[in-house]
Amino acid sequence: MVTPIRRPVAPAFLRQGRAWLATLFLSCAAAAEKTATPAAPTLTHLFPVAAVRGTATPVTAVGKFDPWPPSVWTDTPGISFLPGEKAGQFTVDVSPDVPPGPHLVRFFNATGASAPRFLIVATGPEAAEAEPNDEYGKPQVVEHLPVTVNGRLNKSGDVDSFGVRLEAGQTLRASLDAYVLGSPVDAVLRLVDTRGLELALNHDNGRTFDPALAWTAATAGTYVLQVFGFAQPATADVRFTGSDACVYRLHLALGPGPEPAFSPTESPAWTETEHMARTADEAAPTAPFAVTGVIAQVGEKDRYAFSASKGEKLVFAIQSAALGLPLDAWLAIQNAAGKELVRNDDGPNADPFLEWTAPETGRFVAVVGSVLQRAGPEYRYRLSVQPPQPRFQGVIAESGFAVEPGKPAKIKVTARRLQGFKSKLTANVIGLPEGVSANPVEIGETEKEITLEVSATPEAPPYRGPIRIEFRAENSDQVHPAIHELISSTSRNGVPQGFRDLVITATDKLWLTVTPGTATAASSASPSGTDNR
Repeated sequence: MVTPIRRPVAPAFLRQGRAWLATLFLSCAAAAEKTATPAAPTLTHLFPVAAVRGTATPVTAVGKFDPWPPSVWTDTPGISFLPGEKAGQFTVDVSPDVPPGPHLVRFFNATGASAPRFLIVATGPEAAEAEPNDEYGKPQVVEHLPVTVNGRLNKSGDVDSFGVRLEAGQTLRASLDAYVLGSPVDAVLRLVDTRGLELALNHDNGRTFDPALAWTAATAGTYVLQVFGFAQPATADVRFTGSDACVYRLHLALGPGPEPAFSPTESPAWTETEHMARTADEAAPTAPFAVTGVIAQVGEKDRYAFSASKGEKLVFAIQSAALGLPLDAWLAIQNAAGKELVRNDDGPNADPFLEWTAPETGRFVAVVGSVLQRAGPEYRYRLSVQPPQPRFQGVIAESGFAVEPGKPAKIKVTARRLQGFKSKLTANVIGLPEGVSANPVEIGETEKEITLEVSATPEAPPYRGPIRIEFRAENSDQVHPAIHELISSTSRNGVPQGFRDLVITATDKLWLTVTPGTATAASSASPSGTDNR
């Protein structure tokens, strides 16, 4: 009889040790996998949101950056982000030759990139808000004007108070940027005296949700300007809001502000009086032309006669609120009998905009009035009447894409044809790195969307950087870059496109991340610092 061979059974403590080792191995493998593929960084805001040219500024980044530090891309050379030891802390060094104004910043790593955010390059003078300054009786004193104060409503219920000395007859001008920075606060400016008596208040500058006010002192003294705000988008909670993301820039100056500059794009251009005098003696003008006017009296309706031929397409646009002027205008087109044919009071921004086709040949009238029935010498506007200027925009919902061998990125582009654009176009991806390709895609005259496919070979090296998508018509040098709209990537609250008037509304620099394939020996790590590709 053959006796079966039995395998020895390990003691219980060895069996438990093996289970423990297996668990440890799996945990280490999971940790290694997690370390090898970190999450793409997110960037909500920078604070302060501005840095002065020719200086180095300590800046705190609000977001998620694990591992630390991420690499940083900016839209222009000369802006360097030097990471500190603590996560979120940078020193931002701005060269003296960097163009002033808003710039875009992205944080990125081997996995992907954050959405683009704003850094304002300033020329000074700048100051920092200093807490505690909640009470009007103990404000932060502003010694010199003009100045821009970089602040933040960093907690619920926060109120920032700034004391300003004015002489009799001096006018204080104050304006605040928050909404245009994508900051989630509907801010208010309130001016009080040292007793707390309210002297002036504003919560809307006529163009955006950001406030602005001008006030002239009757007597010399110290006056206190307070900054506070409510949640944007609005919530059922009516308390003053605050968070790390509620950054702002408060601009303070003395004297009258600069005159808003209308954009002269049409010729001829007349004043309201000149147009009326002309049409009294001559035939009504045809497009293109422009008129500057003012709603001086409550209930006033300014009427501008013009001639058009049957089937003629015209574009009517008002400039007023977009320049910070207080007029909330409406615009209507009437026929010679006074019948209203069309009306508008809000176009792409707060100003009226109309695309109109003449139903017959003859004389018509463009009528301008005030929605709120308010008037005065400052309620000025510019009306332009011109033929359509056909334009094309390709719009992309995402700001960045990731590609790895065998998993191409699909980029959907929505076609936006403006003012009668009808050409057939071909889309190409520009700036692709080695080993990455995308076939051109044609979009017809009526197609509303196309999809581009970006693929990488197994040997493609890792890449992190910007690309562009361009549309061209055959035998044409005109380029139509596709854009990612920053206004469409922010919070909404029943308002079309949410934050619809940011310091930068769109970018044509899309982000591409190419992860390494199995045939690629190169490391996927990217050095920390600033990248301006």
